[in-house]
Amino acid sequence: MTKEELSKKVDDFVKKYAGQTKGYPNDSSYQGECLSIVKLYIKEVFGIDAPPSGSNSAYGYWTNFPSPLPTIFDKVQNTLTNIPEKGDVPIWTTAVGGGFGHIALFVSGDVNAFTSFDQNFGGRQAHLQSHDYTNVVGWLKAKTSSMVLAPDVITNPQTKLDLGSPWGVKELQATVSTLNDQKKTIDSFNDRLKNAVDSAISEKEVVWQTKLDTANTEIERLKTLVAEDMSYSDLFSIAFKKLWIFRKGK
Repeated sequence: MTKEELSKKVDDFVKKYAGQTKGYPNDSSYQGECLSIVKLYIKEVFGIDAPPSGSNSAYGYWTNFPSPLPTIFDKVQNTLTNIPEKGDVPIWTTAVGGGFGHIALFVSGDVNAFTSFDQNFGGRQAHLQSHDYTNVVGWLKAKTSSMVLAPDVITNPQTKLDLGSPWGVKELQATVSTLNDQKKTIDSFNDRLKNAVDSAISEKEVVWQTKLDTANTEIERLKTLVAEDMSYSDLFSIAFKKLWIFRKGK
């Protein structure tokens, strides 16, 4: 699921349930509780059954991080610079909510304040609520860019996909397409790298061959000069002897 797709699902979810008092797994259970609206969000948007907190509190989603939450979320600690993203799930410590903490659905915000979709904070009906980060221990960040796929799905995009997948057929196919595009990019880079290496080696070979040819040419020239010098020396010696004999004869 991409960030854009998650953003659209969050908008649809808020529009669908704003003003209602929801329970989980149905409206006769824990109606109007903060954790109920988040569990309903997890069920409808990610397609998994939201687990109990393990401590009968919203804060338990942070401390216990019960399975299968780690398959769709990562835990992110609240800091002075961290900012949640749309679709993340902020969690408050037991300093609020009468010792049970609080939990909501992040919609928008910055480092100072944010707006989330809440129940049982400023009213039991689901509504958009303003917050600062006081007592926020961190948030569950939705995994929007990495999914583990079966090998057959990765290598064969036409494989019949499980219609019951929590991610949905379109999301799986989009991920396969992205992986294929990344593979093409890597293959193209490898080809360019190989061509660059081959070209560099070829250029070096030409340079060294040119230097070798130049050296051989210089050697031949020097040999010629040496040979010529020896010839001139011999001729001078003969000429000198003849001149000497001529002078003595005279």
